[in-house]
Amino acid sequence: LKSSFYLPKRAFHKVIIYNRIPKTAGTTIVSFFYQLAMANQFNAVLVNFSRIHNVLALHDEANFVYNVSDWISVQPILFHGHFPYIEFAKFGSNTRPLWINVIRDPLERQVSYYYFIRFGDNLRPHVTRSRQGDSTTFDECVAKELSRDCSNETLWMQIPYFCGNAQHCT
Repeated sequence: LKSSFYLPKRAFHKVIIYNRIPKTAGTTIVSFFYQLAMANQFNAVLVNFSRIHNVLALHDEANFVYNVSDWISVQPILFHGHFPYIEFAKFGSNTRPLWINVIRDPLERQVSYYYFIRFGDNLRPHVTRSRQGDSTTFDECVAKELSRDCSNETLWMQIPYFCGNAQHCT
């Protein structure tokens, strides 16, 4: 898994952030990153804000920026987790991470998430999901407007992963 192509030093980022959008192949991609980390001597760390957030409180953003900027001894490092984009310069940090992400067709992602929170996946089959036991189909949910899970409100939830709390994103 070692890289066989040349990257000039100016292209090297000591901090990379993969702020994973739910249901966009994140688990598969992260497993690849952990393999690369072992083979190429960099660190990979899961960032867990205790639940998936489309928007973070200002103090959570500030704490994250401070911790990432201050953790120099473990660089190069890749942070990953389900959280929105954060503008480091807004907090006076000189750290400029490279942000990476994967986007998915919004409707396909919403349908996938809808069924995931009802039936889970094969990775952790024994985890109780938040809507476990709800057998309402996505189409039924849309037709009867039964839940936020199938509403337009959650269709575009990917946007904050690219621009965070910026005014033009909310």
